[in-house]
Amino acid sequence: LKGTLNLSRFDREPIPEREWLLQDWIPSGVVTLLYGDGGTGKSLLCLELQTCVALGQSFFGIEVTKGTSLGIYCEDDEFEIARRQANINQKYFTDFKEVEQYATWVSRVGEENILMSFDGKSIGNKTKFYTQIKKVLVENNPKLVVFDTVSDFFAGNENVRSEVTQFITLLGGLAREHNCAVLVCAHPSRSGMGTGEGG
Repeated sequence: LKGTLNLSRFDREPIPEREWLLQDWIPSGVVTLLYGDGGTGKSLLCLELQTCVALGQSFFGIEVTKGTSLGIYCEDDEFEIARRQANINQKYFTDFKEVEQYATWVSRVGEENILMSFDGKSIGNKTKFYTQIKKVLVENNPKLVVFDTVSDFFAGNENVRSEVTQFITLLGGLAREHNCAVLVCAHPSRSGMGTGEGG
């Protein structure tokens, strides 16, 4: 059966340690979800994390892995991102040119950003935009990829578990194949907001 493990080999071989983008918080090779109500600063946190990864500086005192990053922002235009980034640059005593050597910011306001669409049988289909993203990852090998926010990329029904699972599996495949941390911003679901439990 595909996926069957031979764990006995680790009686003889060392088990590889987990790799982290943000130590003990954001692992490499998997998808991490960042939940929060609208306007609570998720995008700002992601911009600052991209900056810290670019500079190799700690993020709120937590060690990060230095490298390149790709941030895809669907709710903020060029000028809003520039205003926020300018404040971040001031905090870290840097400038746009230095950060831009390692960080790529993409504003997709008003664009078609769906990565996976669904037919009447709830079977997910990869889109042209997904293919474009994958090509960028192959060419640039980023350590961090930010998708802000999930509702702009997911065309399925958040209450249909199989559709949500397919989408997360799609992003997880990108994370594993390119050994990068995939960070996805999300608003709490309607049910979570209704119960006050989030998620």
